[in-house]
Amino acid sequence: ALLCYLYHINSSKNGGVNLANFYDQLPVDMVAQFFYHINKKIEQEKLSKSLNYEIELIGKSVKKKGLSVTDLEQYLIKPGTIQMAAH
Repeated sequence: ALLCYLYHINSSKNGGVNLANFYDQLPVDMVAQFFYHINKKIEQEKLSKSLNYEIELIGKSVKKKGLSVTDLEQYLIKPGTIQMAAH
């Protein structure tokens, strides 16, 4: 749902979608989340061909930010690692 929302925002701003720029516009921590979840889908063999293209786009975007995909681990919040504050 988040990807669809961001896709809509990006396409309405530019009159079209340029996915290479899509990842460039996101903060590194959000790109890390996309990278993690897309890789999980690839591991589960869901939409592997199209998702491999997304991984390439993320790699190019991360490189423009002066990082490598291996650096994304430090920005990643894995499911179940967020702790809620006690009320």
